[in-house]
Amino acid sequence: MFFIINLRKDFLITGLGLIMFCAALLAAHNLGQGQEKVPALSAALTGCVIVVDAGHGGVDSGAIGFGGSLEKDITLNVALQTAEHLRQCGAEVILTRDGDHDLAGADFNGTIRQRKQRDMPARIAVAEEAHANFFISIHTNASTSRRWRGAQVFYQNNSEIGQTVAKCMQTAINELDKNNTRSAAPGAYYVLNRTSMPGVLIETGFISNPEEERLLLSPEYQDRLAWAIAVGMHQALTSGGD
Repeated sequence: MFFIINLRKDFLITGLGLIMFCAALLAAHNLGQGQEKVPALSAALTGCVIVVDAGHGGVDSGAIGFGGSLEKDITLNVALQTAEHLRQCGAEVILTRDGDHDLAGADFNGTIRQRKQRDMPARIAVAEEAHANFFISIHTNASTSRRWRGAQVFYQNNSEIGQTVAKCMQTAINELDKNNTRSAAPGAYYVLNRTSMPGVLIETGFISNPEEERLLLSPEYQDRLAWAIAVGMHQALTSGGD
């Protein structure tokens, strides 16, 4: 059964049909390891304001991988690529950060915890002040066990729009890794719970898993992952308008 939900500024979103379409689109573009470049999407999101949030930054490295990789570096690279692909779709994209820094303020000399307490609300403020239509926060996952792997998309609990976008993004991301059986799920995250617009938080993979850490450090894989995120957003915001 299809459902259609109004998104701000008359953008429309569909359910099961667009999710199936995402899977077909990704398969058709063959996002395998041998592909050097990802294709561009059509410029169909003109007028849509999307905030892309690269998690952590500055003194806050985030999770540290098995091989020493830092979450803050991976999230920034993926966020920059995601922004590029969304802009190709015509969206107005605002990054919460475009370099190795947090949002606590350069002149603030508090502890890491105090900086974090200032940083998180500042990220939300960026989205609110921009009157964004959607919020995307990008992170990496980690575990004490090396065996866990797989990217996963989380959405605000009770947000039908967020859930549908998350499912479409998850379908697109899973096409990058045929062994990934994870599903989109509600998540109790600070940035999702406190933004007024729909949003998702993407755990792009486990940097505590050596194999997945290597993937997440690959510029080619980062770009494919960013493109898959953009595919999910593109289809979720446009298919319902047909």
